[in-house]
Amino acid sequence: MAKNDAIRPFLTATLGSVSTDPYSAWQVQVRNETIPLEDGDMFPSWDSQLKFRLRRVFCLNPSSLAAEAGLIGVKPSFALVIRLVTGNGLTSVIADMRDIPESNEAVEVESSFNPDSSALSQNITLVSCLVLKDFDGSPQELAPDFRGAVLWSERWTVKIEGGRSRLPSETVSFSDYFRNQDCENALLRVVIADDPSLDFNQGVCVYLNADNPAFVASLQKADPGAKAFFNDTVIRQMIAYGLSDSYRESRGGFPDGSIGHQLTVLLRSIFGRETPEMISAIRLDNPGLYEARIQSWAKIHTLWQEAVNP
Repeated sequence: MAKNDAIRPFLTATLGSVSTDPYSAWQVQVRNETIPLEDGDMFPSWDSQLKFRLRRVFCLNPSSLAAEAGLIGVKPSFALVIRLVTGNGLTSVIADMRDIPESNEAVEVESSFNPDSSALSQNITLVSCLVLKDFDGSPQELAPDFRGAVLWSERWTVKIEGGRSRLPSETVSFSDYFRNQDCENALLRVVIADDPSLDFNQGVCVYLNADNPAFVASLQKADPGAKAFFNDTVIRQMIAYGLSDSYRESRGGFPDGSIGHQLTVLLRSIFGRETPEMISAIRLDNPGLYEARIQSWAKIHTLWQEAVNP
């Protein structure tokens, strides 16, 4: 079997050759809002059916880039390539590609695209690269001498797991499945395993009451009112578990994807760095603030906007 030749080291751009706006974030345009997300942030109110757009502006001087890479006298052309990686590296696609215009001065290149939410899981990583697209002649020694050579790159990652739509669910008759538990008229119930180290998809399930088929049908049709009730109820029941004694006694480091990890992310997303003890105190001493912060984070109001402007 023939072996590929090793790629020799070559000159690349310096860290300061490319500036970006926002500086260290990507803009997320969702539900008529523009939110800057920094590397390591949690994507707000994630939903696998969510429609959103990612945007960032890159500023660079093509002539300076060519000089730094040793590409003098070969008429180089460059391209900005954005690669999207998801599922902890399981899926990788080219999300956007923009040609860099020839110029002796600084130019701005905007990258903007709409990812397919249904194809995303666990996290979103964007790898931004400036690559050598083409050249004419023979570059000098130490300059890149092949098309596609990466001259500059940057990586940005946000977490999306733990979103509402990824909750395992099952439709059962409450009068039968939860017999003698006095909840036969409830619309839904969240059941969470006692061990927070279990995988989230194995230890959490949302049960919908088949004895109320009108609600189940409304939820399946994505009725805004039904979605609002579902989201609000599920979030509150998960928070209640996160504040329970069993969770607090075993609180600590949890593996990614576990119940404990997802509950930690949820509590921090809503209440910041406040401890479960502090959150419990807010719930008892200032229940109005506690309720308002949950509603604000869940963006329940946007679901009624959908009803007015479908």
